[in-house]
Amino acid sequence: LINEKLLAADGYSRNLDTLPLVKDNLYGIETDLATEELFKDEVMKEVKISDEDINTAIGKKLVSVELKWLYAPYKDSLNFFTRGISDGLPFDSLFRLQLNDSVFEDQRKWDTDLFNLEEKSSMIAGIIKNQKAGAVSSPVKGPDGWYIFKIVNIWKEVLPNESELNQLKEKSERALQKTRMDSLSDLYVKKIFIDQNPQIMGKTFELLRTYLAKYEVNPDKSKDWKLDDKLNFLQHQIDSLKKDFYSLTLVEMKDGSYSFKDFIDWLRYREQNVKFKETDFDSFSGSVESYVWRMVRDNSLTKIAFSKGYQNKKSVREQLGWWKDKIVYAVVRDEIIGSALIGNTRSEERR
Repeated sequence: LINEKLLAADGYSRNLDTLPLVKDNLYGIETDLATEELFKDEVMKEVKISDEDINTAIGKKLVSVELKWLYAPYKDSLNFFTRGISDGLPFDSLFRLQLNDSVFEDQRKWDTDLFNLEEKSSMIAGIIKNQKAGAVSSPVKGPDGWYIFKIVNIWKEVLPNESELNQLKEKSERALQKTRMDSLSDLYVKKIFIDQNPQIMGKTFELLRTYLAKYEVNPDKSKDWKLDDKLNFLQHQIDSLKKDFYSLTLVEMKDGSYSFKDFIDWLRYREQNVKFKETDFDSFSGSVESYVWRMVRDNSLTKIAFSKGYQNKKSVREQLGWWKDKIVYAVVRDEIIGSALIGNTRSEERR
């Protein structure tokens, strides 16, 4: 900690805190902290949890569930499984048939409790409700294919002792708070979207997804997707407009808009936590679109939080100061590591 403070002080003495890298990272953290305070004041206060809610959650947490499932991306593969089941083939035999070098057993199994199952998928929880161990479900349509579930085991844990019960109460209350908070947050954001009616501009989005695929996707896939051709075609269209594509409007809203550059800036603050799907160009495109909507959500919440002065709250300024020290320290540390590597390289060259 002392070394961290000393290196940060060295960085401040050389005005490294004014570097664009430091400012950009600090701004991203500031927006997150201000938005968090906004939610505490305007959303979390609405979360109400009763003793009855907690007791119900505890009852569900004491019910353990072990599931297996068959997954069929297409109707033909689903028919193979349904025919096998109707012909009397054991579920476990069909289960093993879907396992291979890229699909492992633990990817088709789930050991959980009834509370978590309901939180993750109320649909699956509804299917197994009142079913016994060994029961096999009818085919269920999911967003990415078909599923057939088997309840391998379902049982109720013995009543816990007082210490265990208190821990279970705390876990249940935290889980309920998160669930209610997430639900109210979704409603809060939904209201913003209804009020602002954001619309993604098609041509700019086409350019964005191609641009991102070109620089973010494996080069072999980039070649398969013919990204150079797509990018050249779109660039030609932009050139005909005599307009820098960074300034093109990506999202149009009632009270303003977001540009191509706004998204790239948003992405830069959060690139460590962003992962695009690369199964095919369509799935990649879908993941880019989902991140565009997340950018709209984040930036809209930041505008509201900043307009209400949450960035100036004492708790935010204190935390921001701590983060600033850490970022400046990291810059100085990387400088030292870089100079050491250069020094070693030169020594090797002299040899």
